[in-house]
Amino acid sequence: YQRRVHGKQWYQRRVHGKQWYQRRVHGKQWYQRRVHGKQKTTDLQTELAERLDKELHDRVLPFWLDHSLDKTNGGYFNCLSTDSVTGSCTVYDTTKHVWLQCRQVWMLSRLYMSDKTLKPEQRARVLRAASEGAQFIREKALFKRDDGHYRCYFSLTKEGKPLSLQRKIFSECFFVMAVVIFGRAAKRTEFVELGLEVFKSIQAYIEKPELLGRPSFAGDPGYRPLNIPMYSALIPLLPMYSALIPLLPMYSALIPLLPMYSA
Repeated sequence: YQRRVHGKQWYQRRVHGKQWYQRRVHGKQWYQRRVHGKQKTTDLQTELAERLDKELHDRVLPFWLDHSLDKTNGGYFNCLSTDSVTGSCTVYDTTKHVWLQCRQVWMLSRLYMSDKTLKPEQRARVLRAASEGAQFIREKALFKRDDGHYRCYFSLTKEGKPLSLQRKIFSECFFVMAVVIFGRAAKRTEFVELGLEVFKSIQAYIEKPELLGRPSFAGDPGYRPLNIPMYSALIPLLPMYSALIPLLPMYSALIPLLPMYSA
């Protein structure tokens, strides 16, 4: 009766069980892959994690710490080339792009905070490298306009002289992310406070693009690029930044500055 009412497939699954039915319908290989695949996936994840960890600590981090730091002028050389035969490294362009300077500060600071496998001398070296970059971008990349708003140059000479300035906010965005997390890593609240002040300038530029030299015209459809709200939502939401609220109560005041997410 059950077979007649519910059908052959329902009856087979009820009588013989779900595993027998899956193997019969999908085949032996599919069933074995489903049963044993989870363990294989776990083994692959472990293998990849170990490989990436070794690559980071044995090759990537030593390379940038040995070759990118500008010990004369501060900051980092980002345009590096290695000889595949001799292994020697040369700087083929001494231009210091602020995006890359800030990203390196962020990465070194984040590594210092989160990588518990680093030895004490390695941690000290990483923090020193992050500090050199943070000092450089604070002194050379950032300037304050006559109206009180902060701006960051797009690129600098190796000495830190301005080369170019964009009518965009993303040098400032990377600057904020870099100095805030460095301030946390080094317990330097002055860097955190500076990052928050620059963030307020970013919000002013988002609300009034004409402050960047990008006036609104009559035919403007009123679209907003997706990258701006994505970034605006990033700082308050990332745990590494929201954790600053107990340290600096003023940080909680940033969220109301985001009208598109005020709800």
